[in-house]
Formats: sequence, C-alpha cells, structure tokens
Amino acid sequence: MLVNGNRVGCSYKEFLACNPKEYDGKGGAVVLTRWIEKMESVHDMSGCSIDQKVKYTAGSFVGKALTWWNSQIRTLSREVVVSMSWNDFKFMMIQEFYPSHEMQKLESELWNHAMVRAGHAAYTDRFHELARLVPHLVTPESRMIERYVYGLAPQIRKMVAATKPKTMHKAVQYFLRA
Repeated sequence: MLVNGNRVGCSYKEFLACNPKEYDGKGGAVVLTRWIEKMESVHDMSGCSIDQKVKYTAGSFVGKALTWWNSQIRTLSREVVVSMSWNDFKFMMIQEFYPSHEMQKLESELWNHAMVRAGHAAYTDRFHELARLVPHLVTPESRMIERYVYGLAPQIRKMVAATKPKTMHKAVQYFLRA
C-alpha cells in the first residue's frame, strides 16, 4: 500500500510468506494466547500496518473460528469488523474462545502461584506465562511485581521486597541475586 508515495504495510502475499498459523477456535486459553502471540510476531515480521492486522489475521481462521468470524461479519458488517483495532479484536476473541471456567482456573493458579520446591527459573517462567494468560490480575506493572514477589519463598521475598523494585525486570534480577 502507498501513502503519499511511501510504502505502508505489506501485501497479503508478504503476510502469508511469514507462515501465519491457522486458528480453529479450539484448545482454550493457552492455545488462543499462543496463537495471538504468534500472529503478533507475524505482523511484525511482515511489516503489516495497523489497519491490515485484523483483516489479514482473519484469513487464518478455519472451522469454529471461521464460523464465528462470519457471524461477526453478518452481525456488525465487514467494514466494521475489519476496521476494528487489534486490541478490540483480541478482546472479542478472548470473550468467545476463552472459557470462563478455564479463566477462573488460571486466575486461581496465578493467585496461588508460589515458589515451592521449584527453582527460580521454573517459578519465574510459569509466573510470566500465567501473567500473559490473565493480564487483568497483574495490571498495572506494580501489581505484577507485588504478585511475583508475594509468591517467592519467605526468606527471598523479604530480600526482594526490601529493594522496592520499580519494574518487573528489576524484581526478577533482585530475585536471581538473592
């Protein structure tokens, strides 16, 4: 696409060359979240513009997801659905394909996630994965830091908390030094 003589975005062929993964609407929260992360990577690699993201991404729907997408087009109109923001699109997908019982289970797991017989890498990796799956529990970043520090083993928690980390990166760094 050209805007004022400058190239903006990518062609659908360029988008497809980055091998976007199909999405069938199955697999729950973890599959959906990983698919969204993969699609965001494809957007970056292809140079996809903001107004192309939803339209091109929807081309990867199959099965149940395609049926859902076509119902959105019939209900809201093609113009409305393909021009929505990427964040609105993700929110709609989460509402549809993230079962509420699964969301509650992940929320509970994050809330109770603790460093029990787990190494620091395992604790931190699972914390980050859960935070991506239920971001509303750890937004803003100060809440994420608080939740992360709370799950640390008591002696480490005290040392990390005493440093009053202002970023998640700093909290993890302090933890690794503790």
